[in-house]
Amino acid sequence: MSPIPCEMKLTLRSLPLVRQLQILFFISGFSALVLEVVYVKLLRYWAGNTASAVAAVLCAYMAGLAVGSFLAGRWLLRLKHLLALYGGLELLVGLYSVGLPWLMERLKPAYLNVTLWLGPDTGLALCGHFLATVTLLLVPTLLMGASFPVVVRAASRASEDRADIAEKLYAANLIGAAAGTFLSDFLLIRFWGLGNSLVLVAAVSAVVATWAMALDRHHPVLAAARTESRATVQPRASRGSDLVLVVALAGGFLVLFQEIVWTHMVGRFLDSTVYGFAITLFGVIAGLGLGAALVARNVAKRPARVQLPWVSMAAGLLVVLLIPFWDEARTLAVRYPLWAVYVALAVLGAVAIALVPQPETLACVLAGFPALLGVTFLYRRLDPTGAVFWTHHGVDFAVSGLFMFAPAVLMGMVFPLTLEWYLGSARGGAPTVAPIYAVNTLGSMAGVVVANFLVIPLIGLERSGRFVGCAFLALGLLLLARMVRQRYAVAFAIVPALAWVLFVPRWDYSKTHALMGHAGELIYAQEDLNGGVTTVLQNIGEKNLYVNGLLQAGNTYLVQDQARCALVPLLYAREFDRAMIIGIGSGQTGGLVGLYPFKTIDVVDFSPRVVEAARRFFEDTNLGLFNNPRVRLHIADGRHFLLTHPEKLSLLTIEVNRLWVAGEGDLYTREFYELCSARLVNTGILQQWVPLFDLSLRDTVIILRTVRQVFPYVALYMGAESGMIVASRSPLEVDYARLREMDSQPQLGSFLASIQLPRIFSLLGDCIFVPEGLDAFLERSPERRISTDLRPHLEYSNAQFYLVNPSSRALRLHLLSAQEFRTPPITGADRATLQAIQEYAFAERSRLVQTFPPH
Repeated sequence: MSPIPCEMKLTLRSLPLVRQLQILFFISGFSALVLEVVYVKLLRYWAGNTASAVAAVLCAYMAGLAVGSFLAGRWLLRLKHLLALYGGLELLVGLYSVGLPWLMERLKPAYLNVTLWLGPDTGLALCGHFLATVTLLLVPTLLMGASFPVVVRAASRASEDRADIAEKLYAANLIGAAAGTFLSDFLLIRFWGLGNSLVLVAAVSAVVATWAMALDRHHPVLAAARTESRATVQPRASRGSDLVLVVALAGGFLVLFQEIVWTHMVGRFLDSTVYGFAITLFGVIAGLGLGAALVARNVAKRPARVQLPWVSMAAGLLVVLLIPFWDEARTLAVRYPLWAVYVALAVLGAVAIALVPQPETLACVLAGFPALLGVTFLYRRLDPTGAVFWTHHGVDFAVSGLFMFAPAVLMGMVFPLTLEWYLGSARGGAPTVAPIYAVNTLGSMAGVVVANFLVIPLIGLERSGRFVGCAFLALGLLLLARMVRQRYAVAFAIVPALAWVLFVPRWDYSKTHALMGHAGELIYAQEDLNGGVTTVLQNIGEKNLYVNGLLQAGNTYLVQDQARCALVPLLYAREFDRAMIIGIGSGQTGGLVGLYPFKTIDVVDFSPRVVEAARRFFEDTNLGLFNNPRVRLHIADGRHFLLTHPEKLSLLTIEVNRLWVAGEGDLYTREFYELCSARLVNTGILQQWVPLFDLSLRDTVIILRTVRQVFPYVALYMGAESGMIVASRSPLEVDYARLREMDSQPQLGSFLASIQLPRIFSLLGDCIFVPEGLDAFLERSPERRISTDLRPHLEYSNAQFYLVNPSSRALRLHLLSAQEFRTPPITGADRATLQAIQEYAFAERSRLVQTFPPH
C-alpha cells in the first residue's frame, strides 16, 4: 500500500479540531440513522408492522440515548482522552450491530415464550416487546447517547461545554442523520440488504474510531484541564436552568409528536411506499439539521432566550396554517408537479442564502439547482424508466417539503437555542450538555408514546396536528410572557390560532377519489393509525372499499379474485380443523371459508376501520361472516399473530394485494414461509395472493422461487387480475368425492353462478402451473434470487416497478403459455368423470385466454 501523500496529511492536520469533529459527527449521524432504520425493520419481524409496535422500538431506542447521555454527564466526562473514548464508543456500536441479527435469532425463542406467558393478545405483550427491544438495543443506544456530551466536551477543550461548539456538532449530526435516512432505503437496504448495511456501518464506525483516536494523539484533551481563559467560557447565571430543562422536555415532545403526524399524513395523502416514508423522514431531519445550523451561525446575534419564543411561535403558526391543506397534497403532486418543484427550490434557495452568505459559495449552491434540473432532463432521455422513479419521488419530496420543511427548520432551532440558554444559566461549575440532551430525548420518547397510544387514536390525525401547532404557539407565548409586562394580553394571542383550529373545515377525503377517477358517493371515511384512511364509495349498486385511496375490495369485478382466494385452496383441503385468513377486505373470503365445516376460523387484520367497513357495508358479499359463531376476529399484524399463536392450521390464506405498500413485503420472504410451514399440519394448505397487475416477471419468479424453497409442492392459479399461490408439504391432489360434495351446496352454487363459474370443477382451468410444471418453469428462469428478511428485495423493486404503470397483459400471457394446459391430479373419479371435469376446466381456461388476447 502506497503511503499517504504528504500534502494530504498536511491538509487533514491543518483542519481545525472542531471542523474535523463536525465531519466525524456527520458520519456518526449517518451511521446512527442507518442503524435506526435497520433496527426498526429487524424488530418488526418480531412484533409486527403496527404503529404501536414501531412506537415501542422507537421508545426503547430513545430511552437508551437518554440514559447514555445522562451517564456520560455523570462519569465519562471525568475521564482522560475523550476523543479516544469517543472512537471506542463508535467502534463498539458498529461491532455490536453486526452481531445483532445473530443475537436476535438466538433470543427469539425466549421472546416468544415471554409473549405467550404474558398473553399475545394483551397490552402486556406490547410491554414485553418494549422490554425485549430495550434489552437488544441497550448496548448500542447507551453508547450512541454518550457520544454527544463526550465529543462536545472534547471539542470545547475546557472544563465546561461551549454552546457554539455544541450547536455546530448537533447540526452536523442531524444533517448526517438525514443523509443516512435517505441512503438507507434508496441505496443500502435496497441493493445490499439489512445484514450488509450493518457491515457497512461497522466499517464506517471503524474509520470514525481510527480518525478519533488519531486526533486524540495530536490533540490530547484532559477532561479536568482548562486550556482556555475564563473569558472564553460562556457566562453562567444562577437562575433559570430548571425552566430550560422543562422547555427542552416540551420541545422534544412536540417535535417528535409532529414528526409522527407528518409521517402518517404522507402515507395517507401522498406515498405509502417505503420510499415515501424515507423521503418524509429525510425532509424532516434535514429541516431540523438546517435549523440547528442557522442557530450555530447565530445570524441574529441575539440571546437564545430572546430568540426562542419567536422561533417556537413561528413553528407553531406554520404548522397550524398548513395542516388543514394536507388533503391537497396528492392534487399538487399529480396536477401541479412543476409548480411544487419550483416553490420547493425557492424555499431551498432561501435557506441557502441564510446559511451561506459568502458570495462565492452561495453562487455554487445556487448553480446546483439548474444543474440538477439539467441532469434530470438528461437522465430522462437516457433511462426513461429510472427517470420516472426519481422524478416521481422528487415531486413527492417537493410537495411534502412545502408542508413540512419550513416548520421543520424552525423546530430544528428550538433545541440548539434551548441548549445555549441552558449552558448560559447552569448552576455550579463545569456545565455539560448531557442533562439537557437527556431531557430532550426523554421528551421525544414521551411524544412517541402520547401520540401513538393516547392522542391520535382519540381525536384523529388532523386534530392532533392542529393542536400540536397550537402547543408550539402556546410554548412560545409563555416564554414571551416572561419578558413583557402585558402577560395576559400576550396569552390572548393564541385565540386566533384556536379559532383557526376549531372552525377551518376538516379534510375532505373525497378529493383523493376525485383525483384518481373513482366514481361514487363517499358513504364512509374513518382513519386509524395502522391502516390509514378507510373509505367506501357507492355508485349505482356498486360499493368499493379503499385504504388511502387504493382499492382493496368491493362487490364488482374484484369479487372473482376474492372468491378464488377461498375456493382454490379448498380444492385441496383434506382436514377441516382450523383455518386462518390474514387480511379481511370485504370479508368475502372469510364468508366462503365459513361455508365449510372448519371448527374455528381466525380472521386477522391490523386495521379496525377496514373491519368496521366490511361489517357495515358488505354484509351481502361476506355471506354472514360476522354472524358465524366459529369466526374469531383479531386486530393484529398478520405475521406477528402467526408467530405468537402456535396452534396448527389446516388452511392459511393471505390476502395482501400490493407489495409496494411499506411493510407488506414482509409476507413474501423465506422466513415467513418457514413460519407458515411450521404452523400448518402436514396436509395443510397455504394460499397467497400474488398481485400480477403490479408485478414484473422478475419479481414474480422471485416470489415463486422463494415459496418453492420452503414448500415441496407449489401450484399457481390465475384469476381475473391476480394470481394465487397454493402450497403444501403434501402432494397437491384433488379428492373428487369432496369436490362433488362442495359442488352440491346450494349457497355455493348460487355464488359460483354470480362469478360466471358453472361448476366448482371449472376452477381447475385456472391452474397455470401444477407443481411439476412450476419446477420446470423455475429451472428455465435465469433469475435465481429469493426474498429473505435480511434481503427484502421485493418491497423495494416493486415500489419502483409499479410507477411505470405496467400492463399485466404480457406477464399473464407469458405465464399462460409457459406450460401446456394440465389439470391437477384428481383421485377417486372414473374415466368418464375425469373427462367431464376436463371439459369444464378447459372451458374456463379458454375464457381466461380470451380475456387477454395476444394482440
